[in-house]
Amino acid sequence: LIKIGMVRIMHKIKEILKSKKMIYFLIFILLFLLCYLFPYSHDDCAWGSQYGIDRLESHFEGYNGRWFGNFAVLLLTRSNLLKTFVMSLCLTGTLYYINKIIKSEKTTTILLSFLLLLATPYLVFRQGIVWTAGFSNYAISIFLCLIFIDANKELFEDKKPKISNLWLLLFVVLGFITTLFVEHITIYTVLLSIAVIIYTWIKLKKIYGFQISYFIGSILGTILMFSNSAYSQVATGNDGYRSFELSNFIISSINSFFHTIYKELIYNNTILNIVMVSLIGFVLIKWMKKNKKLNTLANIIFFTVITFVIYSTVTRFMQVNILLKYTKYFNGLFTILFCVAILLFVIFFIQDKVTKKRMLFTLFSIVIMTSPLFVVTPIGSRCFLPTYILLILFVCDLMNYSFKKIEEKYIIKVFIPIIIVLYIYLMSIYGYVYKVNMERIKYLKSTEQESISLPKLPHSKYIWCPEPVNDEFMRRFKLFYQVDEDINIKFVPLKEWKK
Repeated sequence: LIKIGMVRIMHKIKEILKSKKMIYFLIFILLFLLCYLFPYSHDDCAWGSQYGIDRLESHFEGYNGRWFGNFAVLLLTRSNLLKTFVMSLCLTGTLYYINKIIKSEKTTTILLSFLLLLATPYLVFRQGIVWTAGFSNYAISIFLCLIFIDANKELFEDKKPKISNLWLLLFVVLGFITTLFVEHITIYTVLLSIAVIIYTWIKLKKIYGFQISYFIGSILGTILMFSNSAYSQVATGNDGYRSFELSNFIISSINSFFHTIYKELIYNNTILNIVMVSLIGFVLIKWMKKNKKLNTLANIIFFTVITFVIYSTVTRFMQVNILLKYTKYFNGLFTILFCVAILLFVIFFIQDKVTKKRMLFTLFSIVIMTSPLFVVTPIGSRCFLPTYILLILFVCDLMNYSFKKIEEKYIIKVFIPIIIVLYIYLMSIYGYVYKVNMERIKYLKSTEQESISLPKLPHSKYIWCPEPVNDEFMRRFKLFYQVDEDINIKFVPLKEWKK
């Protein structure tokens, strides 16, 4: 009976995998169940209370120019169901457009994109996806960017884009909205719209209406964003939290790279790096079997990327600082060498011109998105969610290129167990977080004591600021959960609270 049951289950899975729409629907359901467990934390409590309304009434003046990012978090912090639906829809849509851009209908690339999303480094995951305020700005903005990239994907083949003039107004709106989420995406959106127009004119001697519409919308959105007085305060050094280090550009850039950027951008992406290097190795080995040309370069690239992945994986998990305080400089330089090796690999060993163009575009987009982060402080892990999504696009493109003639079923047998393990792992973490969070909210709202203790959330490293960090955030926490401000709240370890 067990054997018959397993055969039926496997048959059902094969039927599902044959239908791409069913795969995306299943991914949506899985993400919905996961996202429902994410707690509100940190500044979510402000956005979901009177603080958020006050910011809206002041038109976010002196706060920031992220109009649509702010609108999104205002809405999502008022309904967990709405938040869950938008999160799962946006993330599923992101995977859909990744596969659409590379023109892949393969089950393998869909599953790979989902696997790599689940494997997002926890620092980026907790700030850019779990934290509602982070998701509202970073996840939604890169999703919107992918829509425009998809609209122009025919340009990689030097063909006319398949967008009707009926969509002109929609692209004005899309360009306008996309620039009003987060600043470095705003800059990227404008530069992308200009680059698309220039490239189209050079290759096709023509510019299309939807491209002009998108450019106009992006310019209008950029003007609206940076007209906010918050940015003049940052530029003049009068902002107490943010700063813009243009005068000390070189020093600030070096400090930002070796303290934060190299880790968040590349170094911490353990699973993605392993998959990417495995695919690079597969392509290089095939190349060296068929060609003697450039074999030395192929060996150097292969050695570099393999060594980097082994070194970064071991040092991350063993937390080893081989050069003590100078380790970060060695790691940063090694990361640069790794990136150069990837660039050379694409230039010299990707034979398909369309794939090469698309990969170079993706890598260049990552550079453009990252560039503003060199001169602004502070920068958090959430800033690197958009670039991580583009890295998923790059790896899926490489996957699509590498395994054109190999049957999917062998790769699927590898991917599915990994996805199951990653998903169960995340569900177990956030399921326990959800359980404790519901217990403490219930206790908070039911007690009439003037002084109470609440449990700290478990797995705190997977949540961005799970408890209020100071008195101001405590006021926001109380206001969000509609608790009397005079009640004294103390957060204690979960074991202590249970006792």
